[in-house]
Amino acid sequence: MPPPVLSDWEQRLWDQVHSQMPAETPAPVGVDREVGDGDDIDLGGGVHAVCVAAPGHTPGSVAYYLPEPRVLFTGDTIARGHDGTVMLGVFNVDPDRATASLRRQAELDTDIACFGHGQPVIGDAATSLRAAVR
Repeated sequence: MPPPVLSDWEQRLWDQVHSQMPAETPAPVGVDREVGDGDDIDLGGGVHAVCVAAPGHTPGSVAYYLPEPRVLFTGDTIARGHDGTVMLGVFNVDPDRATASLRRQAELDTDIACFGHGQPVIGDAATSLRAAVR
C-alpha cells in the first residue's frame, strides 16, 4: 500500500499514533466477497446496502449506503472531530481522490452518517456532509 500524503498537522498525529502501535505487521485477512461500486448487498430482513466506491483514504476504500433508512457508513473516508465538525478523514494516500469521494458521499440523501472515527450525525446528515465539502 502506498504511504499516506500527510499535511504538517497530520504528520504530528501520525507520529503519535504510530509510536503506540506494535512493530509487527498483522496477518492478512481473508476476503469472503469482493464488492464494487453500486453493488447491492442484501443485509436480510428486506434491508439493502449499496456499495459506494470512495477511494483516496486507501485505493479500495468504500462506503455503504442504506437508501431506505438513509444511513451512510463512511468508514475512514470521512470523520467527525471532537467539536462535532464533519471533515475529510486523515492519512489519505491520495488526497485529491479522497476529496472527490467526500463530495460524492455528500450528494447522497443521508439522514444518519456513521464514521470510522467520531460520533455519528443523527438527523439531516447530508447538510453536515455538504458543509464539509465547502
